[in-house]
Amino acid sequence: MRITCTMLAFALLTAAADGQTDDYLFIHHSTGQLWLNNDLHDTLVAKPYVDERNDLTYGTDLPPDSGRPDSLAPVPGDLTDMHHWLFWFNDYFDGITIEGCADGVNRIVMFKSCFPNSNLTSDGAEPGDPFSTSRSLVNYMAIYRHPNGPGNTYSQGGYLYKPLEDVFSDHPDTLFIVVTAPPLHFAPVDATTDANAHRARVFNNWLKNTWHPGYVGATGLQNVAVFDWFDVLAYPDDHALHPNRLRDEYGGASGDSHPNSIAMLYSTEVFATNPGNFIDLAWNAFDGSGSGDNDGDGLPDAWELAHGLDPGIPDGDDGPDGDPDGDGLSNLEEFLLNTHPRRSDTDGDGLPDGWEVAYNLDPVDDSGEDGRYGDPDGDTYPNIYEYWGLTNPQDAGDFPALPINPRALLVVLFALALYSHQATCRREHTKLPRA
Repeated sequence: MRITCTMLAFALLTAAADGQTDDYLFIHHSTGQLWLNNDLHDTLVAKPYVDERNDLTYGTDLPPDSGRPDSLAPVPGDLTDMHHWLFWFNDYFDGITIEGCADGVNRIVMFKSCFPNSNLTSDGAEPGDPFSTSRSLVNYMAIYRHPNGPGNTYSQGGYLYKPLEDVFSDHPDTLFIVVTAPPLHFAPVDATTDANAHRARVFNNWLKNTWHPGYVGATGLQNVAVFDWFDVLAYPDDHALHPNRLRDEYGGASGDSHPNSIAMLYSTEVFATNPGNFIDLAWNAFDGSGSGDNDGDGLPDAWELAHGLDPGIPDGDDGPDGDPDGDGLSNLEEFLLNTHPRRSDTDGDGLPDGWEVAYNLDPVDDSGEDGRYGDPDGDTYPNIYEYWGLTNPQDAGDFPALPINPRALLVVLFALALYSHQATCRREHTKLPRA
């Protein structure tokens, strides 16, 4: 049976009438089930904003949406690798919305891939292929954003597929929880390599620190949150023996990459029970109640969450005086200036935010006098030269100690090129036979 628009509309209207709209769906496999069994399920159903909790997992069949292919047939629930997510959210979204609901709809949709997906074997090459089984950085990135920007689609099997960011923005009334794949074990036989495990961290960092803030900034929506489960469970990137592997205390030496019960209970604390836990903050940001400041550091929780800071930690890199991107601006200054605390050059013009602010340039404007080629002091040296030369872009008497003005140099080079071209033409002309 296919899910029709009429069926979905009826479910939504019934949910609204009953006041029960906040069901919670988790698309997962074995690690997800182990996590649910270690207090996650009980904790989630106890949340005031969760009516009932549902699953799509091994053995679960789901009909495709009307007009869409059954791309994950015969059993969609058996397929949760990274390259399956565009099929899930383009071909089965209406079914996901009402799967398992006794009443209401799944207003929260959480999904994750299993630990083999943390073995990224290459960087890959742009533009990437979101349907490829090859586990590469660019292929994973292509799943979330189209290399040509929002509004572009992929084609597969005669159907068009939107990247996840466009699917998410099309459904602002659904909160999507992206859970990164957990790390792999290191002993007795290492399940991955240093390079492959490092790529997993690079992708996860990109997802939460670059892609997600970019999504929030472009759409103004708070309907996506990224829970970096890999980071919760893995040794750090600079660990001397087992970088980016499942920690020993979580089963890293067991020969099995399924995190143990200690890991699962700790994950539940971080995700759902600790003060300032992940899911409460994500929900508060989503439903508009995230204007609070859980840790009292002067930074709104929703802003910290959207920019990769921990709203439960009031100091260090996550506090108001922190400067995780090293641009010379504190997190509080970044908040007030609307710059990004994890991007040293928010507008991408080659001029660090702190430098621009120090010299009265706009750190979120890459054009005109505020951009890299601007010249607010009129000394013919653009801002980028002033930055390289450690001089003041607002003082015409303070200019880089270059042997020649850069614009004059361009004129000279152009003149020399023109002269060379003309000389060549004259030589070629003299070689022509005379009549």
